Amino acid sequence: MKTRTKVFLILGLLFLFADASRAQTRFLKGIVLDETTNEPLAFATVFFNTTTKGTNTDQDGKFSIEVDPRFDELVISYLGYHPLSYKVSTDKLDAQYTFRLVPQAQQIEEVEITAKRDRNWYTNLAIFKREFIGRSTFSEKVELENPEVLYFVTDKNSAGIEAKARGPLILQNKALGYKVEYTLEQFHYDESRQRVFILGYPRFELLSGNNRKEKRWQRNRKRAYYGSTTHFLKTLYSQRLEEEGYQVRKLFRDSLPDHLIDAGHSNENQNRISNILTKANVSKVQYLDKNLHDYKTEIKRIGDSLYLSFPEYWQVVYTREREDFGYVNVGEYRTDRGTADRQTSVMSLTKEGIYINEYGLPDDPLALFFEGYWAFEKMGVLLPLDYEPGQ
Repeated sequence: MKTRTKVFLILGLLFLFADASRAQTRFLKGIVLDETTNEPLAFATVFFNTTTKGTNTDQDGKFSIEVDPRFDELVISYLGYHPLSYKVSTDKLDAQYTFRLVPQAQQIEEVEITAKRDRNWYTNLAIFKREFIGRSTFSEKVELENPEVLYFVTDKNSAGIEAKARGPLILQNKALGYKVEYTLEQFHYDESRQRVFILGYPRFELLSGNNRKEKRWQRNRKRAYYGSTTHFLKTLYSQRLEEEGYQVRKLFRDSLPDHLIDAGHSNENQNRISNILTKANVSKVQYLDKNLHDYKTEIKRIGDSLYLSFPEYWQVVYTREREDFGYVNVGEYRTDRGTADRQTSVMSLTKEGIYINEYGLPDDPLALFFEGYWAFEKMGVLLPLDYEPGQ
């Protein structure tokens, strides 16, 4: 049987909880200053992480942004400065907030930086676009407008590359109808292990289009939403996985209980990652419980949150949509069968447990580790957290 190399994706969006009660419209007011000079920063970007709710500072560095109690992670970014993430107490707002951004310093250690646009830069750019934007049908419609802000760092002591950006990345997603301003914090691609780690803050803006485009975008957004990790976690919170088309089974590695069957993948480098990217062992075989898992035994309500904890792996199958063409026929995802099957992913936890709120937001997104189809779905299918299928 042909071995399939997995690409692991952790999209660190650093979601935080918020009170779901919604009353009158409220605004958060503030000013953004340079940490060193105390000068105001005009036209800095201010937004709630991974939403369409954002604004910019005026010429005096001041801003006002509407508060949505579902989202409380405010992000402030500005060219040449380190981005700032701040948890807002949406229950009680101050009269005005003052945020100070720290200028970025040039730090060069034992690394080789590719800043000029030579052959190596273009090679690294192609890798970045492949691993960041993805290779799905929707990803083909995503354009990176300002690749010149990227530079690449090659660690001489390890395989792979890191990407850094001098400012936010600007993407036009013409498949979903969004302009995305992405503040990149970390991008690490390990070629030898076929793993990618991405951490950043996206801000979404709706594109304008005619009725035909709007209808196509609405169809595509629904297609991107159903079967996504956000849809899965929302459905898990409401404990309606089967009703929404999900099947969950227990997946074991490095063990061989009698009642389990071979999952059909051998010689895979896909062990539990306790230390993301750095710790890896080789698992020669994995086994799948043929019975549907009673996932409700591994969740419990604590207040308004759902606590999820399980020691092994969950295989998650979304039965209402087949795999994208890119997953079946491109690169390391290529399969021998040549035809699209039901979307199948593997999920594990990097710590004992996580809390999930009713909007499908985990308290610690880095505790969720995805393989398979969910790892394949990258920026090309990412939706804002305030998207609702009925919109």
